[in-house]
Amino acid sequence: MGIIIALFHDVGYLRKSSESERANGAEFTSVHVSRGAAFLEDYLPKIGLARWVPIATEVIHYTGYERAFDAISAPDPRDHKLGHLVGTADLLAQMADRCYLEKCRDRLYAEFVLGGVALPMSTTGAVNVKYASGLDLLRQTPQFMAAMRSSRLEAGFDHAYRYLDILYDGRNPYIEAIDRNVQYLQQILRSENWRLLRRQPPVFAALADPMANTRTLMVGAIKKAWG
Repeated sequence: MGIIIALFHDVGYLRKSSESERANGAEFTSVHVSRGAAFLEDYLPKIGLARWVPIATEVIHYTGYERAFDAISAPDPRDHKLGHLVGTADLLAQMADRCYLEKCRDRLYAEFVLGGVALPMSTTGAVNVKYASGLDLLRQTPQFMAAMRSSRLEAGFDHAYRYLDILYDGRNPYIEAIDRNVQYLQQILRSENWRLLRRQPPVFAALADPMANTRTLMVGAIKKAWG
């Protein structure tokens, strides 16, 4: 079950054929985990795994922010431990990525704009600026990474990342990589030399130029937000 949840934990970003009014899956950022749970509820019975639906649709929420961890319902403590493992793997893979900083600036910001995270609307219709640009997002990234390490990797997921230590003679290369990313970003923030972020990881998508398409959608969303 853990492998299936890991494989499909971001499936909620996919647009359905009936959702042609949506220009990009990033628009589902704030609800993609719930959409993923709905997908598992529909898909698992089709492959003979209906018995896993009640647990899988709960445990998947350990990979997101839509539900507090203490609101995740699972009868067996091992199910929660599985959630800790999947949530840890998801977060470690993101923050330990050698291209994490470039992805935050060049890709995540656009996703946050399209998903209503960067420029959320208040109940009065006013625009709130959470992230003004990709660089502004990077400036806030050290605090974000520290918060994720404390609230999720350590507290929320009960230090599950430590299970990796035995594989590397007491070391944890993922935590080390996260530390390197933080240190490198802090160096860049002190110098304001953004050219130090020069990696350009490939994008695998159906569109010929997905980055250009996403940037166009992002600019349109920003213009719409500011009227």
